[in-house]
Amino acid sequence: MVLTLVPFSDPVGEARRYAETLAEAMTPHLADRISAIQIADAPTDRTDEQELVHWIIPSSPEAPFAPHPSGSPIFAVSLLPLAYEVIDNERRQVLPDCVQWIRPQLIFCTSEDDANCLYYAIDNGAEVHIVSPWAPEPPADLSPIGPAPFVLCMITRDTPPDLAEEMVRAADELPPSVRLVAACEGGEDGEPATLARRYSAERHVEHRVEIVTPDRADEIAGLALGAEASVVGSPRVAGPWHGFLPLGCGRPLLAPALPIFRDVMLDGHCIRLVRAEERGHVGACLRALLSNPIGVAELRERSAAYARSRTASAAAQAILQAYRSTLT
Repeated sequence: MVLTLVPFSDPVGEARRYAETLAEAMTPHLADRISAIQIADAPTDRTDEQELVHWIIPSSPEAPFAPHPSGSPIFAVSLLPLAYEVIDNERRQVLPDCVQWIRPQLIFCTSEDDANCLYYAIDNGAEVHIVSPWAPEPPADLSPIGPAPFVLCMITRDTPPDLAEEMVRAADELPPSVRLVAACEGGEDGEPATLARRYSAERHVEHRVEIVTPDRADEIAGLALGAEASVVGSPRVAGPWHGFLPLGCGRPLLAPALPIFRDVMLDGHCIRLVRAEERGHVGACLRALLSNPIGVAELRERSAAYARSRTASAAAQAILQAYRSTLT
């Protein structure tokens, strides 16, 4: 039986990178009825052997939802962190419409809140499993980079503007010897870097903020490795701008109060949650963290412990075990 992972298109290629990492982690553990794994933009119409189809769906897929060309059912779906909308000042998750009509046997999601949303929204008997996000560890020979000591703010294309502004504002709250490095996705002319320059000028903190636009995974990881602490703006679970990369580097992580980050905070006690809607909260959290060396050391230990226990291999084995339980 062949397992086909089908990542849907998204602006940053998160679903494809998730599928690639998952396939690599699954391969050593294939056994029983699953003999091979492949990644395809669309499932192939196989006639020589049975195929298991597993869709990887990002929070805002661009690709149209089309049925399997052979008419075969979709066996499983992985939903990357659900997007949300604010209605009457209440934040609600947005569930892709396709989950209702494709009727998979298994649905994998990344947080308790996303699972609860699925329990209430689906009525097709699908089993819902939570797969905790892994924290990618940098290469063992990677050296830290950056103007030490510094705090890293990872501003991606999907970082909300109010959070990006609060990240840059935080430079005012740092000790005089600590710089703020704003690592911006999309290059010098991209929206994240443009916003960072504007906010630093408006707050008159240009002398405290260094704006960089790394485009290689090792550059981003080197910055995360060199930072005293990191603030992330996006719950990405794959790719070079992985939201849990700082944990893999054994560094304290500050993150927005989204379900996936809240679950990891409760699980590993290795994240501090920040509220972008509260003026100055990011800066206050960084100031409190950096003024407590013992707390920083504890967070480093917890971050490293989370990274050791929550690996791509562990996630892959959990998914394969769910496959086997369903297929038997």
